[in-house]
Amino acid sequence: MLYKYADINDNFTINNLINNQLGFNRIENFNDPFDTNPKLDIDKNDIISANISDEFKKTCLSLPKSQVIDIAFEGIRKPSFTDKYGVTCFSKTNDNILMWSHYANSHKGICLGFDLNENNLENFIDKKKNIENKLLFSNTKYRLLPIKYSSIRPTFKIFSNNYYEQAFDMLSIKNSIWKYENEYRIFLYNKNDKNVYFPLGIYYNSNYLKEIILGLNFSINNFIKLYNTINNHNINLKMCFSNKEYYKLDIHLIPRDNLDILYKNLLTIKSLYTSEIILPFELDDTFNSTSIPVSKLNKTLNILPVSNILCSYPFIFLKPIQGINTSKDKNDFLSLLYLISTYIN
Repeated sequence: MLYKYADINDNFTINNLINNQLGFNRIENFNDPFDTNPKLDIDKNDIISANISDEFKKTCLSLPKSQVIDIAFEGIRKPSFTDKYGVTCFSKTNDNILMWSHYANSHKGICLGFDLNENNLENFIDKKKNIENKLLFSNTKYRLLPIKYSSIRPTFKIFSNNYYEQAFDMLSIKNSIWKYENEYRIFLYNKNDKNVYFPLGIYYNSNYLKEIILGLNFSINNFIKLYNTINNHNINLKMCFSNKEYYKLDIHLIPRDNLDILYKNLLTIKSLYTSEIILPFELDDTFNSTSIPVSKLNKTLNILPVSNILCSYPFIFLKPIQGINTSKDKNDFLSLLYLISTYIN
């Protein structure tokens, strides 16, 4: 299983969930300026045999090696050079606190779990649909790369005839300080087409998305939005909780029946202030649209994490609110509403 951390409010993430697309970025947009930025070298024999004009070949042979390297270094980072290369990143781990912080909007986002490996990449990429939409082509090259970590920068030989393999090496080596990411990448290369440029959303086959993990700070409103998006898909939904003893995330599956109950109960709470909801008991005046404006309620539901509610009020995913029939459940429900009202204030 490979995992992709994401911000639920990012446009590529929404397209991913609705249309089964993954965002493929250009290399110069990476957050590490040394990533895919190798040490450059030149061999005179490579210049002589290179597929370049005689005039440019003569110029390169006449200049000092360092000057040619400077020219090449500037050229390989230009968008006109890199926009044919698309990369999307994954991790082998789903519980790395730093990665949740960096790539999933400070634990407010999600982590997508894909059944993906080197052997099923051909089936993972929906090549037919991508070709129909003119995103990929029959000659598009792609590969799944495990990242290697090193304190030594890779060397890229300019004008070498094994350019393609060198590009894969360049993409698969990172500084050792990133080792905690345990990263894999899919690399795409649209060699000949001049009308398709990365970043792009590339289609994948939906049955390879097996699970979605909600971050520790994933909000109520985002849960409702996500549920509406994936409700008809056969995807396991899991949630992060804070371990009570260690600096550690605990990840637990939410069974489908409990997931449906949780969704309906959160909708009920959200609707208390906007419509007539029949409850099996009376609420006091603290909970009405006059005392708590809807605008403030929505602001709270954009902040209040679902994991907080599940930890403190487990009834919320065990039984429907309309079925509350004990004084304890009623008191727990009222306590939850008071919690919401304190966030609003």
